[in-house]
Formats: sequence, C-alpha cells, structure tokens
Amino acid sequence: MSSDLGFFAMGGYGFYIWSSWGVAAGILIAVTCHSLIRSYLIKEQLNRHLTDKTDGDHLD
Repeated sequence: MSSDLGFFAMGGYGFYIWSSWGVAAGILIAVTCHSLIRSYLIKEQLNRHLTDKTDGDHLD
C-alpha cells in the first residue's frame, strides 16, 4: 500500500505533477470539444447555404 502512495507522491512533487497532467488533459479535452462543435456548426451553415435557393449567389 505504501508503494502505491509513494508512486502518487512522486518524491513530494506529486501535487504539481498530477495537477499539471490534469490541466493538460483538461485543455486537450476543451480543444477537442471546441473543434467538434465548431466543425458541426460550420457544416450546418454550409448545408443551409447550399440548400437555400432564394439566395442570390446561385447561378441556376
């Protein structure tokens, strides 16, 4: 049991190491979610633009 706690303590620097891992993971998750949401919104906007026949940009 003490070896498990020693691993997480990491020589007294465990708080800094694990909190930096947590912050990095949080940033990666946030960037991934933002990218997925933004991609979805851009696709929806593009679909709306392409299906809108009343828009004056179409040549047909």
